[in-house]
Amino acid sequence: MVLKESLMNLLKQKPISSITIKEVCELADINRSTFYAHYSDQYELLYSIEEEFIEGMVHTLSQYNFKRRRSFTNDGKNLRAYCRK
Repeated sequence: MVLKESLMNLLKQKPISSITIKEVCELADINRSTFYAHYSDQYELLYSIEEEFIEGMVHTLSQYNFKRRRSFTNDGKNLRAYCRK
């Protein structure tokens, strides 16, 4: 959670391509080895944040019965594909 918050704070200041693992770890106050135990790079961490957000959206939206043309299944596959467009 601390890593995700650190990356999100850094993204407010600059693009992901300019963010280093060292910066993320310093802000999170963890060792780089701890980072690499969970993620291969900052892009994988960002992907993890995106997936967590989409999963939360899928969970929330699946509780509602929308009468729309597009069908979003309970497992969220259609919604995930729609969100990635």
